Amino acid sequence: MGDENKITPTDEMTPDQVIRILKDYGIKITKRTLFNYEKMNLIPTPLRKGQGRGIGYLTQYPKDTIAEVYAAYNMRHNGTACNYTFEAIAIAREYALFVKDNIKLSDEDLSLKLFEKERAEGKSSILASSWNVWLMEVEEIDSVIFKHDNLGENWGRYLRINNMVNHLRNSKVMEFIEIMKIVSSSPEFLMELGCEVMKCDFDFSPLLAVLKQTIRHS
Repeated sequence: MGDENKITPTDEMTPDQVIRILKDYGIKITKRTLFNYEKMNLIPTPLRKGQGRGIGYLTQYPKDTIAEVYAAYNMRHNGTACNYTFEAIAIAREYALFVKDNIKLSDEDLSLKLFEKERAEGKSSILASSWNVWLMEVEEIDSVIFKHDNLGENWGRYLRINNMVNHLRNSKVMEFIEIMKIVSSSPEFLMELGCEVMKCDFDFSPLLAVLKQTIRHS
């Protein structure tokens, strides 16, 4: 089908229009699948308007729906290394939207906010770090639909931020390893350590400082 026959996404698309547009870009789904994606938080929630007694509701999806279905479908069915679960895709989407909402921050500040969000929510680092895969899928299809080309710049930044978050994770692991080395040489701290670790929520810096200070003066 030529580009001149393709429908441009809008903020007032019916389910039938969403399915028709997705078909133009190689994604074939049913209304049931579309509604299931909505229930699983894989796509935006549509606006539903009552049309009067006995007539039912008019369902209108925002234009972002096309790219988000595209991303979810490809992550689920067309992954090069693995096919993500629906739960993993929903987490990737949540974190990707968080990145988009905070995209004006510096790389350092945004990576720190991502790390803090991940730690506070107790999300798996593997799942939380999939946000850049989701964003790359979204921006790839958006660039085709809306004819813009800023993928290289955006993708480079997403990878850089993800690497910075990984560095923050690794620094916390190294702090914990150092703590365990101290504890193994000082058994008197072992009983107290369990309680302190539960309190610190994986921010080991204060605990490490106290342990080092105690060891120096013991």
